[in-house]
Amino acid sequence: MKRTLVLLALVALVAAPAMGDVLGKVRTAHTGVTPSQTGTIYGRNFENGISVYMGLYRQKYDFEHSDDTGYRELRPWGFCIEFNYSTTAWKTYDVRTLEQSPEDEGPGGSFMSGAKADYLRELWADVDAAVGVGPGMDATEAAAFQAAVWEIIYEDAEASWDVTSRDEADKSNSFMVTGLAQTTQDLANSWLGEVDGSGATPGPSLVALVHEDHQDYIVIPAPGAILLGLMGLGFVGTWARKRLV
Repeated sequence: MKRTLVLLALVALVAAPAMGDVLGKVRTAHTGVTPSQTGTIYGRNFENGISVYMGLYRQKYDFEHSDDTGYRELRPWGFCIEFNYSTTAWKTYDVRTLEQSPEDEGPGGSFMSGAKADYLRELWADVDAAVGVGPGMDATEAAAFQAAVWEIIYEDAEASWDVTSRDEADKSNSFMVTGLAQTTQDLANSWLGEVDGSGATPGPSLVALVHEDHQDYIVIPAPGAILLGLMGLGFVGTWARKRLV
């Protein structure tokens, strides 16, 4: 029985994004970017470049004020998916599918496409298998991963990804970073070179934290959220009732 419940939980968590674009709400506050490197990014609204920390964005969560949706238990870190500034104040974020983010609507005035969301899942899975995505990363790996995430979101999905160059004919819908160490740039581009949309490496059940006035993030639910997600969707009760009939 326990094995069946866990299996159903895993299925529910993977299927959850298809069940609604907004999966819940969380109260969270930004607590720093570490490990990280500094770089200058160019993209929508930042034509003159802006200096940012590029790396692992850390969060803290106020569980007492979170909706009990199963997605309130999130890992206390993630990566930025837009260029707005972070805030250290408590704010209520929507937890959404990747396809319905970033909040300010991405390149071309629309949310991220399904293809881009799948590319991000593939990137995360590939890098996680190679070095482990998370606090175990060093500054080079964390900055390279952040650059690769932005490159996928803000460049044409069919283009040859390169974090050091941009589309000169369409600067408002492209991304470029300067000032990073050469090893960081090379690592980001090497990871991007492995992303081909084949889905050969199954991607994780990533979600997005979005807020209309603050920076949005890509995160992954903590392990305990799998069962909570199942309970929140009502599958445990439904399954148990059917077993009793």
